[in-house]
Amino acid sequence: MNRQAGPLRDDEVDALLAGEEGEAAIALAVSGGSDSLALLDLVHRWSLRCQPRPVPVVLTVDHGLREGSAAEAAMVAQLATARGLRHETLVWDGPKPATGIEAAAREARYRLLDEAARRAGARVLFTAHHLEDQAETVLMRLGRGSGIGGLAGMAARRQLAGDGVTLVRPLLDVPRARLVATALAAGFTPADDPMNGDPRFARARLRKVMPGLAGAGVDAAALVRAARLFRRADEALALTTRIWLVRNVAANALGVASLRRVALIGEPQEIRLRALGAMLAAIGGSGAVPGDGPLGALDDAVLAGLAFRRTLAGAVIRTRGPDIVLHREPGRMDVAETMLPAGYSGLWDGRFRVTVGGAEDVSVGPLAARGYAELPRASRARPRAAAETVPAFRRQGRLVAVPALGFTEPGGEGLLAVEVAAAGLSTAARGLRSGSASRAPTLLAGTSELLNPLSRIG
Repeated sequence: MNRQAGPLRDDEVDALLAGEEGEAAIALAVSGGSDSLALLDLVHRWSLRCQPRPVPVVLTVDHGLREGSAAEAAMVAQLATARGLRHETLVWDGPKPATGIEAAAREARYRLLDEAARRAGARVLFTAHHLEDQAETVLMRLGRGSGIGGLAGMAARRQLAGDGVTLVRPLLDVPRARLVATALAAGFTPADDPMNGDPRFARARLRKVMPGLAGAGVDAAALVRAARLFRRADEALALTTRIWLVRNVAANALGVASLRRVALIGEPQEIRLRALGAMLAAIGGSGAVPGDGPLGALDDAVLAGLAFRRTLAGAVIRTRGPDIVLHREPGRMDVAETMLPAGYSGLWDGRFRVTVGGAEDVSVGPLAARGYAELPRASRARPRAAAETVPAFRRQGRLVAVPALGFTEPGGEGLLAVEVAAAGLSTAARGLRSGSASRAPTLLAGTSELLNPLSRIG
């Protein structure tokens, strides 16, 4: 990327957004600052050059944390409307935490943006994170003692929620000065967010020391170059971990994963930790890898060679003879029974992709102890704790299908169109022992497909 301070040229924008031309709609996160207003301008101009034309949808999150935020959202709405673009303001309602406000606001922001992008029919969401943002992120993570993955900085692309909207950061190599110039050349008057300079926030404090670091030869461009090297190493380790998991882990329709302890012990610590973290993130449903402390303690238990049973990240992990077995922890499920319309397809508990066929609405929720007791004995499976965490479909309170257990109500086969498939970590890996519901039946009831934990790595 050219380091000149002028506005971004059309040919540069085309290179930055190459590969996105086929999208029918593109959601843009625009706050009213110079960076995101530049994003609005360059994506709008780029879309007019595309055939067929992607439709930009402008989204502004009003966190309600300071005076003037609503006025800034209204300003963005006016600018978008003036260009003939659809705009939506997303308000973060409800009580705000007294501590950890940065993390809470970030979580709320991406949740609101993900939901709005889905409503707009957009598969991608663009943000205006730039070169200096990336450098600050690397420094913040360095201060927290992050490993290779953290020091790789922000990814240019990542999925927001399971199989949902893809977050795209096309401007990570663009200096902020060029985005300011782009916004001004478009005739915009950016809003100034006072929180960007508030010393209560870590990122604002880092911005104050960045000039001193640059004077010592550690400028934003150097930090970003280092992040690229860390990302290259991180991707190599992630690929090695994927290959190991495919060869050594088996999972069944209940979301129970099994591996030989001796196989895990034989790997370098970095691969052990990544493999354990990936399985916990997938089986536990959150998609989040536990921190180094809890993960390191679990690794110590694996190496010790003794029997153990632990709960971590929403999963139960225990030994069973020579094996290590993981499954969802029933007591940690915060998943309410929810009504789903006919034709619905989406993620459930971060683990199952649930699809409702037919012409009638149903509800879905964890099977739980009540549902397990309603099953005929032939449909029950062990471990019972894992079976109680699978999705169960009900109509008017009556259990009609539990695809993971091969159960569908007699006479109700035509109500839904359901298929259940276990996550095939390895077609060559050992299956779980008999009685553990390793089958993956196909039923005429609905679909609940266990997501592959491998997709959570890297």
